Amino acid sequence: MLVELNNRDWAILTIVAVVLIAGLAFGPSRLALGDFLRNGVKLKLVALMVAGWAYAGAGVYLLNLIGLWSTPVLKDTLIWILLTSPAIAFKGVSQRDPNSTFRTFALGQFKAVLLFQLVFNTYTMAYWAELIWVVATSLLVLMILAAERKEDGRPAAGFLNGLQVMLGLGIIVFLGWSLFNRPSEIFSAKGFHTFLMPIFLSLWMLPLGYALSVYAGYENLFIKLKMGKLQPFDVRFYVRCKLIEIGGINASKLRRIDRLAGSRLRWPEDHDGVDSMFASLAETLRDPVLDEPGDFVWPDEISRSDKPPFESMAEYLTAIAPLLDECTKHDAQARSWIAEYFSGELSATQLHSRFKGRLSEIQRFAETVAGLPDCSGRIRKVDSPFQSYVSSVECLYHYAATSFPKEERREAGDARLRFFSEESAKDWEKLRAAIEKFCPRDAEETPNLVNN
Repeated sequence: MLVELNNRDWAILTIVAVVLIAGLAFGPSRLALGDFLRNGVKLKLVALMVAGWAYAGAGVYLLNLIGLWSTPVLKDTLIWILLTSPAIAFKGVSQRDPNSTFRTFALGQFKAVLLFQLVFNTYTMAYWAELIWVVATSLLVLMILAAERKEDGRPAAGFLNGLQVMLGLGIIVFLGWSLFNRPSEIFSAKGFHTFLMPIFLSLWMLPLGYALSVYAGYENLFIKLKMGKLQPFDVRFYVRCKLIEIGGINASKLRRIDRLAGSRLRWPEDHDGVDSMFASLAETLRDPVLDEPGDFVWPDEISRSDKPPFESMAEYLTAIAPLLDECTKHDAQARSWIAEYFSGELSATQLHSRFKGRLSEIQRFAETVAGLPDCSGRIRKVDSPFQSYVSSVECLYHYAATSFPKEERREAGDARLRFFSEESAKDWEKLRAAIEKFCPRDAEETPNLVNN
């Protein structure tokens, strides 16, 4: 037979069948599967999948021509082409930094093949043991992925990764045992082809994956050009040309352009406006720290005020030093009142009265901060959290002075009061971190805002 199934293959097929049957028997899962199939049969996606499989097939043909592929590994090859090749081809499409993703992928794939493909394709366990093995390893991988997606899941992710490392050490020990006791199976032609095939095909798929990542980057940018009010055709075409000129075939740079200026690409109404925007964008891209949507400022945008923008970080810090000092005092006063309220020293009416007496002052202060001159470059890395901190303090005063006394349930009012207080504390920590990270510490003219 061209394709022979071992115990592990039957175990995997069993689990897949169980999952499919359970999914089809559960109503919401059937609906989700229907939505997936409807989205999956779109012509563009099908064409890209077929192109990926054809490209992988060309790699197998090349391996066969040079004598490094044989029919005994046909099963592994078909599984790899159907399941793994699309994952590699589309690997960089949704990544924030596709370049680094593809740089680290090759070595990671080599390690995975070395530890799993070579060993476990030369040795299989009993069917029931394979069932336990496949379920356990699949659950471990899924739990690691789920834990790493959440910030508060890092301790769990660390523990699970530790289990994975222990498993890897066990596999290495087993590999040494196999090399010593059964070298003929490990170093056979089938074993060599099984080892080489996924490594070669993974590297073979990287150019296609990177090309699709570049294509997806441009498609996202071009789609945003069509959203909202359309520019004149010649201006829109000129924007596309400037995108290709500045983005080139750098997938990570295209993602960064999208984050910085994707929503503003349709704003210029003539060629001069396009040139002005892309000149500012090119200057922003030269600083690797500027990587978030708020970091890009197009000079032609409407500023927060008619005052000239800040020219340096030192000038900006000198301007906000007294404002930050005033804001922290308002924040500290609010925390003191809230602490007295929860300790029983103040009633809800007294707390409301104190916040109401300061509300107008806080609102005028927030307007002053919002009217600061516009910022660009690294100054925005500090100004954005500063504006957020002032806004959160204002929201705390506004809630305590207006909505807090109207709450029908005191427990709900207390919970919201704690929430707004915690939000201002979080924003202060973000501002503190930004000041420590982006403000020069050795400049004599730079105020020491963190200790204020």
